[in-house]
Amino acid sequence: MSHPALEVVVTVLRRQVDDLVALGAAVREDRPDAVHDMRTVVRRLRTTLAAARPVLDRRVTDPLRERLGGLGIALEPARDAEVRAELAQELATIGGTDPAIPARLVAAARTEYDRDRLAVVAMLDAPPYAELIRELSELTRRPPVGADAYRGQRPVLRRVLLRQATRARRRLGALDETDLDSLHEARKAVRRVRYLAEAIAQYAPGGADAGVAGLGSAARELQDVLGDHRDAVLHARWIAGEAEAAERAGENPEAYRRLERIERDRADELAARRGGVIDAFEAARGGL
Repeated sequence: MSHPALEVVVTVLRRQVDDLVALGAAVREDRPDAVHDMRTVVRRLRTTLAAARPVLDRRVTDPLRERLGGLGIALEPARDAEVRAELAQELATIGGTDPAIPARLVAAARTEYDRDRLAVVAMLDAPPYAELIRELSELTRRPPVGADAYRGQRPVLRRVLLRQATRARRRLGALDETDLDSLHEARKAVRRVRYLAEAIAQYAPGGADAGVAGLGSAARELQDVLGDHRDAVLHARWIAGEAEAAERAGENPEAYRRLERIERDRADELAARRGGVIDAFEAARGGL
């Protein structure tokens, strides 16, 4: 007997809300990668709510999804500063690099991270966040059913996944490789495909068939390549700005320039891989 789509969607949402609550505590305690993990869960929740529109009443879920988007935006500065500090720490191990340069970069990024994390903690301790968690929990207890709520989970979820994959294909087809915003929008579309495929594989009774699993794997690889490329470009720009600041302060900027070249080379390498990974994603989408 086929399980209803509502059962799967509620199971996914319940687990994700539990993860969000747990990660809020981890952020307050400043555990490693807690901000990053919380952003990931927020994104997964938003993906689930968007995908569940045939199953849950979007008049209830769309406002929640919008508020989760605001939470994700609030987490960005702290995570970006944390990534910059980690990058600078890694660069300190590169042979020939002045260790004082990464040390200054780490200190600057860590100061930003501490400030931004405290702002996140203040937001998590405020009444609007508690209300958001309460409403998300209520959603899993008393889901507002939509038209496809009691239809079989396999056809409903497969149709939703195919729709997300087709949307990602359009984004990739309109990709401007010189425009970071275009790359970012394509990555977000691919990420939604990945999260949805993984949710089906993990929570749907009977798991995912080979087509769903293959699409999820291809989407994960493409998301990583697109995201790592964007990060490398942004890191190179950040280091270039630090080089200019060092030069204005009378310091020798050459060590910064070496670090900048490392990141630009990494960006070029990832850009060269992009076409093949997009082809693999397209092949997996066609096999769904």
